[in-house]
Amino acid sequence: MGVAAPKGVHIFTGTDSYAAFQASKAFVAQQAVQHQLEIEAYDGDGESGEEALEQLKAVWEALVTVPLFGKGRIVWWKHVDLLGASVFFRNPALLRVWQNLLEVLSQGTTPYFRLVIHARALDRRIAALKDLLANAMITRCDRVSPGSEEESDEIAQLEEQLQKLGWEPEPGVSEWLFWATGGDRGLLEQELAKLAVYPSGDRRLTRTFAATLVPVSRGGDLWGYCDAVLAGKLDEAWDSLQRLLALGESEIGLASLLAAQIRLAARTACLREAGLLRLVRRGSTVLAEVDPSARALLVRSKSGELPSPWRLGRIATRSQRLPIQRWVRAVERVEWLLRELVTQDLPRVLLERATLELCQILS
Repeated sequence: MGVAAPKGVHIFTGTDSYAAFQASKAFVAQQAVQHQLEIEAYDGDGESGEEALEQLKAVWEALVTVPLFGKGRIVWWKHVDLLGASVFFRNPALLRVWQNLLEVLSQGTTPYFRLVIHARALDRRIAALKDLLANAMITRCDRVSPGSEEESDEIAQLEEQLQKLGWEPEPGVSEWLFWATGGDRGLLEQELAKLAVYPSGDRRLTRTFAATLVPVSRGGDLWGYCDAVLAGKLDEAWDSLQRLLALGESEIGLASLLAAQIRLAARTACLREAGLLRLVRRGSTVLAEVDPSARALLVRSKSGELPSPWRLGRIATRSQRLPIQRWVRAVERVEWLLRELVTQDLPRVLLERATLELCQILS
């Protein structure tokens, strides 16, 4: 039989662990000031069952020990992997301490403590977590989805930060920097810190210059490959493709992503020619405004979202440089590639050949 639901427990988790950590840190600081609480922090839960057990004991002891001078206490347990690893809960000793911890949290007989957990992983299927999660406050911090409104907001904020640092990002650089880091807020902050102290008289931030400072992630290479093909830049497309294939990326996966971008470029070209799409510049970012009557022609994501104004603007800017007939040819060629990848051998050769042909069509 489980214990009652815990009280005063706040869990910060999500696919963006850095953002979850920062949110938990800000919450702890705010609570400490607002309620005059002393802070006791514990970092991680070790790399083994024994280390996890010792850290769990330390957290439990912090919760059962009355703070000095009758003040309250907020226990901040950060960088925790335990809540996502069911194997730890097979340890009888750890499970006993866990039950003791839940009993303390469920009593609610003292105002002395609050428990804040930054969970780098959280698996709701673990039976031992049922009581903890029942009434705990859970805040999720997830990475933004490509094409979502949140993506546009994140990129706009990044551009503002670059401008505050005295840089003048050229069109498209903020977007490239965002995806070169995979949208990882932790990596972005590190790169911004480098740019803040970089001794440069020329404050124009070009993509070429940014690429010399920022290590490109898998996400950056994926979008870099697609962007280069859409721009007809064979050298850039070829380099990105070879890096992705060396990392073990699926040929059919790369072709599917590229096909989606080319189809969207063809649609934006048609909509623009029909007067149903116009481009609006905001700072160095170009957004696309689509007539409501034409939105049904846009392909929604798996989550049901339409492409964001930023992504549409990004693609439409590239598509407007060529006549529609070129984009029709590109769509036909990428559709051929998808069929061949399903029915033929040598997928790498097929993808490389199609990349060469598409760059020629779109150059």
